Amino acid sequence: MNRERQLTGVNGCMRELGFDSVEVLIDAHRDGQTVAWLDLCCGTARALIQAADRLAALGPAGSELVGVELVDAFDPPHRDHPA
Repeated sequence: MNRERQLTGVNGCMRELGFDSVEVLIDAHRDGQTVAWLDLCCGTARALIQAADRLAALGPAGSELVGVELVDAFDPPHRDHPA
């Protein structure tokens, strides 16, 4: 288990998944779809926070990113994103 996983890079979840999950969300967003990502066992939720930053850069969108972790290990969300 890697609670410190980043979105990209050597320690990135995209490397483990084998595809760029955020690009899938961005493509759907550009098509006007509401996007969602449920990350179970998300650790610090660092990858979700980084994904939220990338999605926020696209402007207002219908998106929901949810992280679930069994222990209280979450990084604090950025002020632009609700907890």
